[in-house]
Amino acid sequence: MPLFSIITPCYNSSQTLWSTYESLLKQSHDSFEWILVDDASCDDGLTKSLIEKITNEAPFKVKHSFLKINYFGSKSVFTGCLIADGKYVAVLDHDDQLTPGALAIVKEYIDTSCNDELVAGVCGRCVNESGLLVGKKFDADCILANEGEIRFKWGITNELFQFSKIEIIKPFFELMKPGYTNGFVWSKISEKYKYIYVNDVLRVYDTALPSSYSNTKSMLVRYPEAKADALKATIFSYRPYLKFNISYGSQIIGSYLRHTINSNINLFEAWSGFDAVLKVWCLLIYPASIMKSKGWL
Repeated sequence: MPLFSIITPCYNSSQTLWSTYESLLKQSHDSFEWILVDDASCDDGLTKSLIEKITNEAPFKVKHSFLKINYFGSKSVFTGCLIADGKYVAVLDHDDQLTPGALAIVKEYIDTSCNDELVAGVCGRCVNESGLLVGKKFDADCILANEGEIRFKWGITNELFQFSKIEIIKPFFELMKPGYTNGFVWSKISEKYKYIYVNDVLRVYDTALPSSYSNTKSMLVRYPEAKADALKATIFSYRPYLKFNISYGSQIIGSYLRHTINSNINLFEAWSGFDAVLKVWCLLIYPASIMKSKGWL
């Protein structure tokens, strides 16, 4: 049984997936499997052919699953979890790479720091394609905290990279719907579990590619109602921490309001369950949310 299951959701990935594969070839720790889940790519079979080629020639275990319907990325990780044999799961995007030695680094932290059942795993840092750290360093090289504390108290709001116990993340990824992003999962996990947050760089987050999610997410307007549902759940998960980072909290609430506006959800329904502070917060940024939803800002 491998220690790690690396799950890579794929969609029209023929131009990027080989680099991801090459990064796995450079790992010194070999107790891992790679699971490729294709979300019904529409590139005339190019992604399918590449996945099959990698599966046949890789010197490590590779599994794959081809979804017949495109679920906008919402079923890929859960599908991977269903066939995973590893104890820890990492979600490595089809246009990103592991840094050399990343798995060996994570194993050291697992061996020394992850025995507590309330510790979900290890979360490290990312660099961009130029090797520059994404965001600022943690003040300490190893921190036990939850996602809410990291995002709001510590002010680390940029991309991070999690290795999580499969029995913890699997039920949360099962809740994903088209329009949800993985941030929904990390916020829900934060309600009960903590991670070991480290300054070690574990992933290359390639922001230069035109096809990278970081460069296309602003154009994704499908499923606004589902996006609103996910963001509302995220707000509830992070509610104890919102006051520690007003700017970041306003970004999340503003994004939620924009998607409710685009979904034509009435305000009574949108703000149901919000306490008085959240309702006032919504009222203060609602005008700007309307202008952004209309493209005026």
